[in-house]
Amino acid sequence: MRRIDEDEYVEIVPLADYLENCKADLDLADTIEDLQLQDVYINGDRTFGHVLLYYGKPNCYLVIITDYTHLRVYGHHLLDLNEKYGATAAR
Repeated sequence: MRRIDEDEYVEIVPLADYLENCKADLDLADTIEDLQLQDVYINGDRTFGHVLLYYGKPNCYLVIITDYTHLRVYGHHLLDLNEKYGATAAR
């Protein structure tokens, strides 16, 4: 995976409906506007990506896995760097 460059073109995968469901199911934020885009990554053959969204808890991200072949959301993962690596620094 590599970070997508700011001037690099990739197809847009619609996330709004999926994020609304995540927000409600995972109790992440009051509104989807409270989720902050952190980074977007894409794999070598440009078929899958990871969209990292900060949701207000230091060192924790909602990772949306996107399928660029079918332009859909594949799934999600809550990444907690505090738990996984013992990270303690503030965002």
